[in-house]
Amino acid sequence: MLSAVKNIIEQSQQHDLTIGVGGNINLETSAFLRKLSNQINYFETRKIVFNFSNDSPKFLEDAVKLAIEFEMLYLENKFNLYNFIAREDLVRLTVLKDRIINCNDKQ
Repeated sequence: MLSAVKNIIEQSQQHDLTIGVGGNINLETSAFLRKLSNQINYFETRKIVFNFSNDSPKFLEDAVKLAIEFEMLYLENKFNLYNFIAREDLVRLTVLKDRIINCNDKQ
């Protein structure tokens, strides 16, 4: 896998393209990223893009951990917000259903 990625990177560099890696970034993939650190410009998680200005193992592991933690907090917040909105809409939906029932009863 590493040789295939390096091959694609080399071909991309011949065309002066910016090289980034992403997808399922985790602590296990940080070793893979370190092997590419002098060839790629950045790596990204779903929510954060990191420039490869510091390829020390400690920086990479800390960055990945913080990115995972950030995404977890982001998703928890999103979940809580959408649940709040849904509960608010559920109250309104109940009121509207009661109005429909009352309208039908009066006919």
